[in-house]
Amino acid sequence: MSLRQDSGLEISRRAFCAILSTAAVTSCARSTVHTAPRLPYQAPGEELRTSGGATFLERRFQFRARGIYYLWIRVTSKSGQASSLAYDLDGHRRFKGARGQLRVEPQSRSEWISWSRQDGFRASVHVPAPGEHTLNLRILEGHIQVERIALTLFFSAKADGDSLDHAGDPGFSEVEVPPSPLGVEGFRDGRAAPAIAWLRAFYVDSLLGNDAQDGSAPNKAWRTLLNVNRMTFSPGDAILLKRGGSWAEGLAPKGSGTQAHWVVLDAYGDGPRPKIDAKNQDAVHLSNQSYWAIRNLEVTTNPASEKNGVLVESTKGASSSKGLRIDNVVASDNGGCGILIQNDWERTDGIEDVVIDNCLAHSNNETGVQVSGPHAGGWRNVIVRNITAYDNGGLGGIYVNGGEHGLIEECLLYHNYFINCWIWNVINVTIRRVEATRGHSGGEQGGFDLDYSCDACTIERCYSRHNQGYGFMLMGAGIQEQTWGSQRSRHNIMRYCVAEEDTMPIWVILTFEHGKVHNNLAIARGKDKTALHVAGWSGTEGGWPADTDFFNNILVARDGALPLWVEGPSTRQKNRFDFDLLVQQSPQGAKARWGGSEHDPGAGGPSRDFVDLSEFPEQTGQEKHGSDGDPRVDRYRLRSDSPARSSGTSVSYSHDWLAARSKHVAWPEARGAEIPPPDGLPSVDLSGAPVEPQKASPIGPGLR
Repeated sequence: MSLRQDSGLEISRRAFCAILSTAAVTSCARSTVHTAPRLPYQAPGEELRTSGGATFLERRFQFRARGIYYLWIRVTSKSGQASSLAYDLDGHRRFKGARGQLRVEPQSRSEWISWSRQDGFRASVHVPAPGEHTLNLRILEGHIQVERIALTLFFSAKADGDSLDHAGDPGFSEVEVPPSPLGVEGFRDGRAAPAIAWLRAFYVDSLLGNDAQDGSAPNKAWRTLLNVNRMTFSPGDAILLKRGGSWAEGLAPKGSGTQAHWVVLDAYGDGPRPKIDAKNQDAVHLSNQSYWAIRNLEVTTNPASEKNGVLVESTKGASSSKGLRIDNVVASDNGGCGILIQNDWERTDGIEDVVIDNCLAHSNNETGVQVSGPHAGGWRNVIVRNITAYDNGGLGGIYVNGGEHGLIEECLLYHNYFINCWIWNVINVTIRRVEATRGHSGGEQGGFDLDYSCDACTIERCYSRHNQGYGFMLMGAGIQEQTWGSQRSRHNIMRYCVAEEDTMPIWVILTFEHGKVHNNLAIARGKDKTALHVAGWSGTEGGWPADTDFFNNILVARDGALPLWVEGPSTRQKNRFDFDLLVQQSPQGAKARWGGSEHDPGAGGPSRDFVDLSEFPEQTGQEKHGSDGDPRVDRYRLRSDSPARSSGTSVSYSHDWLAARSKHVAWPEARGAEIPPPDGLPSVDLSGAPVEPQKASPIGPGLR
């Protein structure tokens, strides 16, 4: 039995799928868009059963883009009992448990299935690079007929007869993903962790070790982790696991190091990282311990549990922990988080001086990398850098909340559930050079989120694209200040960022106050989309942005979108808009909307759309130096003849504003010396071109 090409089916870019084919390695066309897209290939009559027939189906197909592809299979049940399928890509089983399986209900007839057996997760495969890959299906129980198979980048596609409905896809079902302007690598396998010397080492070899030995040398290695968990380690000790080894048990060593002599958990020998598959325990667990380095490991747990790959906690009643480095760790398919730094919600302080560097977190049921505290002083001096996180559940790719003085940089995040990268209830955290694409939740979440109660934070030189919710959300604390601390969302900065064709590229909402949003590029595409939307709603958890500068931004609208919408109450909150370039690429489309409200029409009042931007300053008092027209951009750079060149203004960070912003920022005594002070303009833009302080480019990072 073979799959055949059905030449009567149209090939549609809008369907954006990779379909199995035995005739050739084929994918959707690049340019033609049909109003009623159908899948170009089918697999009629292909049956899989546990006995008396084929149990395995293997097909090759071509991908033009890296990413997570969601698997849809149209099947008919041939059994009176439920059937189940396992799947993988290129023979690599990314999931140990229910996320790697699909269920077919008994007696179902020609139905599309896409949800895995793990509640809340679609079946998905990870394509690490464009090119040819092989999908494998294996029947685990039952008897089914496979009719059609589709793979799509759009998480919220819906079954629609013989095809899939891609309405609402922020990526407009484009087959090819262009390179980002950042060039961020994220996790890089083989990148060496910083050297740390030790005074005494204990070796563990899962194949040749013996627990009756003392572990003092490779030829005297322990076999299991039992002796490691029994021992209290001293400053300068090292626990070294043999590369290529694996352990089906958790690691929870005791003891602490000092600032001069850390305790090190690392690998030795040659081969792949040592793997800890802890089943129903946290793979690595530290509690109230200081000065530990965790390096060069692979960690996983039972995906049906709630256990984490790495858990470092600071509990109530214990002294504050200081000093933690996690380097070159792969955390995947955990029932909980990949990496979780957690401070007890009842303590007044938490862990200090944390660096999480060059780690890969993917396919975890909860967040990829999470640092949590009880309030804005819960932890201090945290750096999260060079992370790649994809297909994580819970709270998304990277989530940092409840602390002060932090940096998230050089991270590559995509296809995470809920939000790719976000901060909440923090003071002085900078997010820079982070790429976030295709985030999804079925709701408003997506790319970057500066959420409730963030003070003196900065998002700069970041890139969002095709997130199902917002690209960037800048969110106030709400009128009742949803926080355990006292601050609201004040004195925050978003600058030199690109938001490209997200459902909501830049969304500024609620009581976001005294902020600066400048030198950004936002591109909105499609009806009811807005490049920069300043909004809110009434009520005890509502509010409206106030006293914020929006300068030097390029706001582009395509295919019925709107460059700028400032909702009614926000027009009366001392917000300032000027030197922005409002680009409307739809004929007769409005360049700005003033008033009204999407979520609270009663509070928003009447709205007015301005097709002619020359009327806008007179009627609103805003954008006196704003302009419209073609920005003349080649990808993310202004051409030499662009009207946007040198037409912006120097964004004022006044002494009073900086003083108010820095009231919580005491850099001289901050231990995180690698974290740069947040104030002042960067010396270069996204492309590396110099930024002249008195002639800041009126457009985003790299657009000079």
